[in-house]
Amino acid sequence: MGESDPAYDCCRGIPAVAFPESLGRDARVFKALGDETRLKLLHLVRHREICVCDLVDTLEVPQGTLSHHLAVLHQAGLVTTRKEGRWNHYQATALAEGLLIHMTEVERSAKGEEGKRRRRSVRKTG
Repeated sequence: MGESDPAYDCCRGIPAVAFPESLGRDARVFKALGDETRLKLLHLVRHREICVCDLVDTLEVPQGTLSHHLAVLHQAGLVTTRKEGRWNHYQATALAEGLLIHMTEVERSAKGEEGKRRRRSVRKTG
């Protein structure tokens, strides 16, 4: 969108845009992933179901705070919950697993690209 885009004329409005229906869900997912404690929780429940009592002990976070974080993850569709007696047990969903895998791949790729840039820079200055 700029001088080369004949469909766009600055200050005359933006052409009609159809936003994806999933934007609300996507926003909840990004909100859930935007907190370090919630990311830690996802890593802990990634491969197995874990009781909230063990999550409280491991993260050393008050149960009320942890319950809030788990509710955000649950609302985003990133964890499932199962009640057993008085305790809830949590496990990451397939969506969460896919996102964690993708995040790892993106991080590796970014590190690889950074390494390539550094090597090129060293060659130019050396």
